[in-house]
Amino acid sequence: EDPTGMLRLAKEHARLVVCSSPEMRPGQTDVNPEHLWAFDGDGYREMLVEAGWNPYSKTHLSFDHPAMADPDWADMFYDFQIWVAG
Repeated sequence: EDPTGMLRLAKEHARLVVCSSPEMRPGQTDVNPEHLWAFDGDGYREMLVEAGWNPYSKTHLSFDHPAMADPDWADMFYDFQIWVAG
């Protein structure tokens, strides 16, 4: 229920965190119920800093699939952001 609180708790036990979520951009939606949270890039970075982490690396993972051209499938494909913070 509290992703910032979870990151604070992780900070008490770890020197490094690797975390990811779908990276929401204008016009994107996330219809996967297993994703409890989704953030834009700036929001994720701000959350890490607020939780006491120093984000120093961000990577994007994108999926390209022919189904993306089909409007019925377009919402199933989006970018992920993967952060490393110490």
